[in-house]
Amino acid sequence: MEKDDLAAVVKAITIGRSASEAFEIFVKEIAAWWPLHTHSIAAEKGDPAPTSVAIEPFVGGRIYETGVDGRTCDWGKVLEFEAGKHLRILWQLGRPEAFATEIIVRFEPLGEESCRIVLVHEYWERLGERASEVRKGYESGWDIVFGKLYASRADKA
Repeated sequence: MEKDDLAAVVKAITIGRSASEAFEIFVKEIAAWWPLHTHSIAAEKGDPAPTSVAIEPFVGGRIYETGVDGRTCDWGKVLEFEAGKHLRILWQLGRPEAFATEIIVRFEPLGEESCRIVLVHEYWERLGERASEVRKGYESGWDIVFGKLYASRADKA
């Protein structure tokens, strides 16, 4: 496996909102922009799409989906939380912590009504033999989920 096969996936967008507003939309409105019908634990299992996804807004908080039957499935947990500035997540999606990747999302003000948001997804080597394959999926997946769906929800323009 080449070193580049495990390099961090980095995506950046610029939107017409303050960093604080963009952060709130990312955390509090995730269920409005995340494509649960295709990107969820239930979807991977072939079950009905979950009804919601949530990020608990504090260090140690859960990221989880809620199924149609009310049961929850954990996606990960919040490792760092600085409202309006950055969020670091342990990204498990049903895997044990030893096999989790990490996501950092930074919200960088460019002015009162615009910001740059940088998403870094790393530690692919924790996934073992499947690391390169999984990373490749996220490389294009974040273009859609973050670069299009989140950006569309968050951008005022």
